[in-house]
Amino acid sequence: MEHIQRPLLEITYAERDIDTIKSGATVPVSYVVDYYEEVNTYWNAVKIIFITFHVLVALIIGLRCYFFIKANPPAAMEGKFGQVFAAKLVFYIADVWSGIMFWIAFFTNMYWFCMYKLQDNTYILLPSTQGLNSAYTFFFWFFIAILVTKTFSILFRIFEQTRADVFIMDWEGPRKSEEDTISEQSLDKALQDPVAWRSIFIANELNEI
Repeated sequence: MEHIQRPLLEITYAERDIDTIKSGATVPVSYVVDYYEEVNTYWNAVKIIFITFHVLVALIIGLRCYFFIKANPPAAMEGKFGQVFAAKLVFYIADVWSGIMFWIAFFTNMYWFCMYKLQDNTYILLPSTQGLNSAYTFFFWFFIAILVTKTFSILFRIFEQTRADVFIMDWEGPRKSEEDTISEQSLDKALQDPVAWRSIFIANELNEI
């Protein structure tokens, strides 16, 4: 069922003295029709989704804080636990919130894109653009918030990783078969020289963790 109805134009006529009408005078007239969709049901669904996923965000942040405290007990950090934990908490909030809210913004906007652009008959119209409380204004500032928090989390992660001291210890010795005729001098040199590709591989795996 199509939602677009024919516009109704109402014109009110009034009497006017002929003497007040100048010859060749023109009166500007404009007519604007704005079709938009009532989004009360949509906003109710969005509110439920927002509340549900914010609860999920809080649970994930709580779990990450729990594992951070387990891996870094306050007694082992020599009085720096409060400062480090506060920085980690801000990072967790920005990282988890932006990561989950991005997909909410993506799918809610994709709903309008698919339902409006791909319809054969007019069933759904776009929301109104009038007013500060329009859907466009909300999602614009929502996107800005996601962009700022995700940028902060990425920069914090880069800052954290660039300040980390990584020690790679490779305990595996050289493998020698019975057919090898390697001398003791070359064996000692092989034991001293590190295997480059193994160190690079281990460092890459550590970075992925």
